[in-house]
Amino acid sequence: MKILTITLLLLLATINAPVARAQAKYPPISKYLMPKDAEIALARSAAPASISDRATVKVLTKSGFEVAQQGDNGSVCIVMRGFSAPTYTPAQFREIVYDLRPNYPRTDLFHRASGSNGDALLRTAN
Repeated sequence: MKILTITLLLLLATINAPVARAQAKYPPISKYLMPKDAEIALARSAAPASISDRATVKVLTKSGFEVAQQGDNGSVCIVMRGFSAPTYTPAQFREIVYDLRPNYPRTDLFHRASGSNGDALLRTAN
C-alpha cells in the first residue's frame, strides 16, 4: 500500500510540473500596461463613434481593469489582452452556425445570363 501511495504522489507531481512551469512564463503585469490616453483611444477605435463616444471605457492598471471614463449607453470599450480573453464558449452559443457564404453581388450569374460581356442584360435593363 505504501508503494502505491508513493507512486501516485510521484505521478501527480509529474503531471502538475508542466502546469507550474507554464504559469511561471507570464511576464509581470507592467509589461502589459500602456499609456492611459493611448489605451482609451485604442478601445474606442473598435466601435463606431456613435457608440464609443457614449460608452464606458475600461483600462488595465496594476490592480486590474478600472473604469477610465463612465458612459451612459450600456456599451463597454476595452482593450483585451491574451490572458483576459474568454477561454471557452458558453453552452448557449455553441450551436450558433455562421454563414460563410459570401453576401456580395454574384457577377458570375450576370455574365452567364448575358453571354461573355453582359451587353444583352444591360440593354434589357435600360
